Amino acid sequence: MSKLQRVLSAAAVLLLAGGISVGIALRDAGIAEDMTCKQWCASTEKHADPTTHETFFIAISDGTPIPKAWPEGDDGRVLGDCSGGTCDLTPTGCAKCPVVYTYHASSLVAGYRLYEVRAPIYIAGGWRLWANDTPGVHWWQSFGQVIDACTANLTGSQCLNILESDERCWMLSTVDDCPTGVGAETRPVTRFCRYGRVFGCGMGGTLACPYGQAVAVMPCGVDRGAGSETIDTERVFEPAEFDEL
Repeated sequence: MSKLQRVLSAAAVLLLAGGISVGIALRDAGIAEDMTCKQWCASTEKHADPTTHETFFIAISDGTPIPKAWPEGDDGRVLGDCSGGTCDLTPTGCAKCPVVYTYHASSLVAGYRLYEVRAPIYIAGGWRLWANDTPGVHWWQSFGQVIDACTANLTGSQCLNILESDERCWMLSTVDDCPTGVGAETRPVTRFCRYGRVFGCGMGGTLACPYGQAVAVMPCGVDRGAGSETIDTERVFEPAEFDEL
């Protein structure tokens, strides 16, 4: 176990005991494990970079509070102080190296809100463990799996509402043969919806999205280069990946 893992685990124990903030728990755990602020900065540099974060979906029943850490024990992970769309994992006294990630909560549908969380994968593993351990919390996987996970629990109409259909992007089942401009050559182009309108070969956003043809949710914005949205849509995460720090 790395020193950073030991600090996070020790902080999780303090947080689950209650009565302490995330910043103080991380500070005290760092002192106990002899981790200086400089070492914290070096150990968390990758996790502080939002372009390294992954996106996950969690359905949480109304009124269920998000814990500051989960679970207690050697695998304890700090989820952070979460409010207003951000979660903060910054030790008190080490503000120059913040670790912050984001989430978005949907409107209430069938007693649940869908949280789209973009976090370091190790921290997301804590959310996953919490969901697996907690009634009324469902881990809804990544972009490529969220539709199937949703329709296994809710109706199609409810899924469109909780996934905020016109507020995001979707990959459709329709594939067009699009001219390349070189003779009679064509290339397959998958249609997609962006904020309620259809795009693809010869489709300029003039038609309303046919949500019945949606096969996956896809990110609307990318920070890893053109085409990475397709990779994100098709990716399936293995359980072991959530242990990577």
